[in-house]
Amino acid sequence: MTRSGDELVPLVDYIVSRHFSETADAPQSASHPSAAVKLLDGVCQHFARLTSHWQVLGFVHGVLNTDNALLCGETIDYGPCAFMDHFDPQACFSSIDRQGRYAWPNQPGIMHWNLAVLAECLLPLIHDDEETAKHAAQEIIDQYPARFHAHHQHWLAAKLGLDRLTEPDHSLIQRFHDILASHELDFTLAFRWLTEVANESLQHTPLPELFSAPEELSDWAEDWQRRRQLNTVDPESVTRAMQFVNPAIIPRNHLVQRGIDLAEKGELDWVERLVQRGRKPFEWQADDLEWARPPHEDERVTRTFCGT
Repeated sequence: MTRSGDELVPLVDYIVSRHFSETADAPQSASHPSAAVKLLDGVCQHFARLTSHWQVLGFVHGVLNTDNALLCGETIDYGPCAFMDHFDPQACFSSIDRQGRYAWPNQPGIMHWNLAVLAECLLPLIHDDEETAKHAAQEIIDQYPARFHAHHQHWLAAKLGLDRLTEPDHSLIQRFHDILASHELDFTLAFRWLTEVANESLQHTPLPELFSAPEELSDWAEDWQRRRQLNTVDPESVTRAMQFVNPAIIPRNHLVQRGIDLAEKGELDWVERLVQRGRKPFEWQADDLEWARPPHEDERVTRTFCGT
């Protein structure tokens, strides 16, 4: 690549027109400095939103180096990815991530780093003057934490049946996480338990056979219910919405592993059932004792690999 970055112009043109055309106020040609700024800003927004979803669903990508972060705002290389079963605030599955660089709590920061590396590559297209280009890029990079935070707080509030998060809510959430961690409770089912409790539908689901709330969690839930009474934005709709942000099932690691084992033998019927069940994760179905249950001790997947 030349110092001017001319070779990047067709690439930026293509990406902007394909993935970020919704912001039509910016010029469409990468020969204008605003096109590269538009690209960087679009990727920043997409990464902030994507990573916030991962965090609230307990998903760990596993290998978030820059070549696995796409300019369309998505990621690739899902070999070592995994969903948390029991809650682990330092969840890390990838066998090659020995230092936990890409562990669950580090994912937002890693995406911020990846964005900074992208910005460095785009500097020649942002402005001819290097300092001006750096300043423009830094302004966008610095917006990432706030954007991630806004998305994360929105989804976390929705998962807890709250119309918004206030400062006192953070201690309530921390207590919830502490209880999940100390009792090794299932992350997905714990949130779904809150959903069914809030909607008074617990006994109409398979959940009592899948999840048992310890006394400490039940005590916490009393404080949580009192907090929910302070909701001011249509409390009933906020409660119902919990059913569409807290999945009943996820592609659990032991199920995925079983699917891989069967597929290698050419036995695809069960794999197809798994795929079809995963298409409707927010509703209960008749056979969900199979799909929603946490793994038995001998089924736990604690290490994942890039080759899978």
